[in-house]
Amino acid sequence: VTKAELIRQVKVNYYQQVLLKQQQQMLLAEGQRADRFVEAAALRLKTGETGQLEYSVAQSEQGEIQARVIQNRGNLLVLQRQLQMLLNSAGPMQAQSDTLEKRSLGAIVLDTAGINSNPYLQYLRQQIAIENQTTAVERTSLLPDFSVGYFNQSLIGGENINGTEVFYGAGKRFQGFQLGVSIPIFSGASRARVKASQLNEKIAQNQWELAQIQLGSSLQQAVQSYQSATQSLIIYEQKTLVLADVIAGNATKAYEAGEIGYVEFSQALTRALNIRSAYLDLLGSYNQSVIEIEFLLAKQQ
Repeated sequence: VTKAELIRQVKVNYYQQVLLKQQQQMLLAEGQRADRFVEAAALRLKTGETGQLEYSVAQSEQGEIQARVIQNRGNLLVLQRQLQMLLNSAGPMQAQSDTLEKRSLGAIVLDTAGINSNPYLQYLRQQIAIENQTTAVERTSLLPDFSVGYFNQSLIGGENINGTEVFYGAGKRFQGFQLGVSIPIFSGASRARVKASQLNEKIAQNQWELAQIQLGSSLQQAVQSYQSATQSLIIYEQKTLVLADVIAGNATKAYEAGEIGYVEFSQALTRALNIRSAYLDLLGSYNQSVIEIEFLLAKQQ
């Protein structure tokens, strides 16, 4: 059970790190663009080509991106420290990959019957078996106790047998058998222990049934999240994500041609950035649902 939970935590941490690293790349690129436009807006303001509004909007956008970069960097460091603890490492552990990709489920069958292989359910089944055996042991205290004995010994010395004195030496052996039966009369305490053990059996059985329901529900939720994320990713990859590039490209051309002002240009780029950010968040949710399904079905690849 501990091993399965550790594997899940390492997977979750790793993919969260990769997500933050790719988000950081995107934010740094946007930050460089914002820096250029702040410089351009300052120059245009100085020459009188534009007003204070454009310069203020450019500065606010620059500051917002810088704040997000700092926050992202801090969150990434926290995850590296957490992975260090999970792996018992001497220093922070960083995910090697910089590109977030889909984690494949492979040939996993998304059926709630598969949760029976979950280590926690196996542990609870073992507890039921232990309680059953404990009850069987307690019941034996209510049964008669049979004993069988055998002795073989020598008695050195004289013995009067029918008026005749007979001497027995070490070479003369005497042997015999002994049979005994012990019947419990005061069995109240033993019966109480049997009832208590039977109650523990029911408790263990109920805990297993409850855990089975809870894990089955968790699996259904994870599968639903997986399916929803899969469908949404298809839409993003085939349509929405492409539109982000179109929006950014057309806005840049229109701004350079003087067809729109910086405020409209900034809004268009912010929209494109939000689309890319939403896609990465959705991809992260997809991977987390895959990891949860693997954990519930005891797939530790």
